[in-house]
Amino acid sequence: MGKNDVSLTSDSSTGTEEANLCFMVNDEGSISDSVSDFSTDSESYDQLLIAFKETHDEANRLAVICNKLNRVNRVLESEVKSHKEELHKAKTGLVSLELTCLHASTKTCEKL
Repeated sequence: MGKNDVSLTSDSSTGTEEANLCFMVNDEGSISDSVSDFSTDSESYDQLLIAFKETHDEANRLAVICNKLNRVNRVLESEVKSHKEELHKAKTGLVSLELTCLHASTKTCEKL
C-alpha cells in the first residue's frame, strides 16, 4: 500500500502541477494580450497626440496669416473707397466739361 500511496500522490501532484502550468500559461497569455493591447492603445494615443499637435500648430499658423490678410484687406478696402470717390469726382467733372463744351458749341452755331 505504501508504493501505491506514493504513486498516487506522485500522479496526483503531477496532475496538479500540469493544471497549474496550464493556468499560468493562460494567465501569462492574457497578461501579454493586455500588455500588447495597452501598448497598441498607447501607440494610437501617441499618434493621435502628434496629429493633434501638428493640426494645432497649422491652425495657429493659418490664424496668423488670416490676421495679416485681414489687416491688408482693410487697408485695400479704404483705398478702393478713396479711388471710387475720385472716380465719381472725375466723372462729374467730365460731365460738367461736356455740358460746357456743348453749350459753347451751341452759342458758336447760333452766331453763324
